Amino acid sequence: MKALDYSHNSVTFFHQEDDKTIIGERVNVDGNLDRVRRLRDHAVRSDVLGDCMASIPLAAVAQWGQQFGITMEEVVADDSLLDRCIADYSKFKVKGGVF
Repeated sequence: MKALDYSHNSVTFFHQEDDKTIIGERVNVDGNLDRVRRLRDHAVRSDVLGDCMASIPLAAVAQWGQQFGITMEEVVADDSLLDRCIADYSKFKVKGGVF
């Protein structure tokens, strides 16, 4: 496995497998989970945006969509798909409300 790019919480990599080049991304979501915990603890609310219901990393949304052969853009554009994604990633929920 060779790294192509690094960021503060992810690495994009590639490796060869059976004459195929596999490109992937690994993301550390610990910082996001800490943020969700802080939002829960302090019941953060905005008069403009309302309550924050969840904070899911885009890489997690993209990975969820790949299971079903759809893109991240398709997931966020379709409320029913987004609701299913949020339900599957309950650890990122800030409020336990109905989506």
